Amino acid sequence: AGVPFLAVALAITLVGLPLALILVLVYLAMLIGAYVVGALYLGDRALEVLRPGQPASAGRRLLALLLVNAQISQWHHPALPLRAYVQRSLAELGCHVSAWLALALAAAALARGAYHVLSLLMPYLDAGERDHLHALAGPYRKP
Repeated sequence: AGVPFLAVALAITLVGLPLALILVLVYLAMLIGAYVVGALYLGDRALEVLRPGQPASAGRRLLALLLVNAQISQWHHPALPLRAYVQRSLAELGCHVSAWLALALAAAALARGAYHVLSLLMPYLDAGERDHLHALAGPYRKP
């Protein structure tokens, strides 16, 4: 509720108008991202309840994400005919899959970056310290 008010307040001035437009675009992107992250969180919790102590594979996480998304869509639009519901679910499926892949690729890139940054320190360390840092940096090598 604070971001739209801030955007309107910024739009009053000539200098603040571009900032207001950027703020609104960032706000809308964050809303979409929050929807995907929330659905992914609910799907992960459902998998944790159904299969306690077992790590969820990427396919199961994606299926759980889609099931949670379908349930949320059904709550928002209970009167949709079946054809419209299927079309909407397929469109949301494409959006969620692309967002999920983007998050997975970003996480892998971040882990590789962390490994490379930690590797830059290794030539400046003694043997014991180098082994310790190598053990710490190891999990970031292949996420």
